[in-house]
Amino acid sequence: EETLRSMVLGARKPLTAQEVSAKVGDEFRSLKHTSHASTVLNSLVSKGILGKFKFGYNYYFTSPKEAVNEHLKRRGETPQECSPAEIAEETGMPLATVLDAIEELIA
Repeated sequence: EETLRSMVLGARKPLTAQEVSAKVGDEFRSLKHTSHASTVLNSLVSKGILGKFKFGYNYYFTSPKEAVNEHLKRRGETPQECSPAEIAEETGMPLATVLDAIEELIA
């Protein structure tokens, strides 16, 4: 989990599970399978460590702040006038993480 967290947060762009799997698959054999990498990434999202958003057919993993910002743009909302509960449900992130990300965006 720590390796994937560091990779996603250190990347200069959001990453798909396939991209993450391709980058760490040689070092961590179990993560060579995209389905396993996706499971670990989604676990990090549910813990509030990472964020995710859907674009086209793919889910992209990134920081919680960037994921919330992406959802706000797609929904046409501002941080001051949005539904944190709906964003939490759509992203799979804990509500507290969404609220923290919104607070960061407002500051």
